[in-house]
Amino acid sequence: MLKEEADADSLVVLGAAGFNHKEPGYVGSVCLRVLRGGNRKYLVVKRAINFDAPNIVVCLDGSESSISALKAAQEIAHVYDAQLHLVYVFDTALHRDLFARLKDSLIEGDGFSFNTKEQEKAHDDFIDLGLEKVGGMILDRAEKEALGRGRLDIMSAGWGLIGDTPRLKPAIRQAISGHIYKCICDYAAGVSAELIFVGRTGRHYAEGVDLGSVAENVVRYAPCSVFISQREDHKGWVM
Repeated sequence: MLKEEADADSLVVLGAAGFNHKEPGYVGSVCLRVLRGGNRKYLVVKRAINFDAPNIVVCLDGSESSISALKAAQEIAHVYDAQLHLVYVFDTALHRDLFARLKDSLIEGDGFSFNTKEQEKAHDDFIDLGLEKVGGMILDRAEKEALGRGRLDIMSAGWGLIGDTPRLKPAIRQAISGHIYKCICDYAAGVSAELIFVGRTGRHYAEGVDLGSVAENVVRYAPCSVFISQREDHKGWVM
């Protein structure tokens, strides 16, 4: 029905689960099938949304999907005087694990090795600083794009919202190290967010992927409702 009746710019609103299913991490099969069934904008409702100057968390990694999520969050923030929280999470444990596997492979294959633990620590610190720097660049650009525009024509965005659009509040920025979906959900809970905006897929999108693991796990474990952006035909930000 969605494919036949809804145009590509429609916002599809659905509940995360049916009756009597409130266990953490549970998402109904209908919800998951719909989310994976098409490249549209989705709002997954987990509880009643308070639109009185809400806190909104925007998940950013510079991908095309996260840019779409930022634009959607910006439109809502203008209408409802929301506080935007721009959040970038980098998983240093993942990169360290990948490096450790590569290092072990090199040792077995070519006799390569690090001479000291200090060299390994220096490499890990370099990776951590690099990821944090990339995050700062992404947040800089997101803040500029979210706050650098004046009054928006909300009606032209296809949301059907009418009203004055006051200037956005200064965004709150956060670069966090840890497991991505968990850090997002924990941060949202900590600021009592009403909405999380997340990209459908991340920077490592591969053709054929219908829904990224971060987006799916955020829907599962978020303490509030979740907006999932539509994937766009652009390359994302180059850092």
